[in-house]
Amino acid sequence: MRRQLFSIFCSLLFAGCGSCEKPSSPVTESSAASKPATEPKTAAADTVLEGVVKLASGVELPSWQPAQMLRQVLQHAETAGAWPESCTPPKSEDRQPVRATAEGGLSGVVVAVSGFSKPASRPPMVHELTIDDCRLSPSTVVAMVGDRVQVKNTVDYPFMPSQDQEGVIKTLTRGQVYEFAMEKPGVVPVRCGFTAPCARTDIVTLTHRLGVVTDGQGAFRIEGFPVGEKVRLSAWHPLFAEASLEVQLTAGEHKRVELELRPQVQVAPATEPAAAAVAASADAKTPAAKQADAVQRPE
Repeated sequence: MRRQLFSIFCSLLFAGCGSCEKPSSPVTESSAASKPATEPKTAAADTVLEGVVKLASGVELPSWQPAQMLRQVLQHAETAGAWPESCTPPKSEDRQPVRATAEGGLSGVVVAVSGFSKPASRPPMVHELTIDDCRLSPSTVVAMVGDRVQVKNTVDYPFMPSQDQEGVIKTLTRGQVYEFAMEKPGVVPVRCGFTAPCARTDIVTLTHRLGVVTDGQGAFRIEGFPVGEKVRLSAWHPLFAEASLEVQLTAGEHKRVELELRPQVQVAPATEPAAAAVAASADAKTPAAKQADAVQRPE
């Protein structure tokens, strides 16, 4: 499973030499919607790819296992605290981060571009997560290396949210904020443990800006799409197998595509920080991937 995640992220994270450059100083304003900063109007900026990601027919939505929704704070503590009475009771849907519409559109799926040659960057930004009704939201976030994440607790109950790459865990009471930086590419789950569970958010960090999360209808839109070269468009989520296709747009072109996803046969164990340590492989096709030997390959 680790090697499968490794292969997927080599294609999603490292698209070109320019995309691996370190971003400039952070933008002071945060963005609750996690939208890229506005770019100058050019023919390339007017080039747009949009579409929808759908669930394959005849399959059911996958779910996290209960243990995968918790962060184990202490080795001897196998379970988290009791569910707070002030929140609505847990539901089986809480373990389904990706939802499907009646038409099959999948929300919460990552759609990203790879295989382009020109830099695709933006100023660093802040992504906001909220613990509301004892549940983290949104379920999926696409960030770029250099971005920051803020987790705010709105519940009158102490939670201990953390991302798996950090050893220090802080307790958040109502109104308090936990903030951390996304310093390297990969997938990092944010979960709670010890005091009470708070569901789960997966943060997918790329080395470029050409990645989005599908909306409530399964739709996506990527502006400033690479012009004049054949690139790879991938749809993915930790619970689903990757689906991809090749796309080529001319300057100013608007194009619509559709991708179809099927669940993974197996999922990574809860103790594995997914692709947090994903790096360039020796057989990666992109120049940037070959240059990223400073990041360690997962076992």
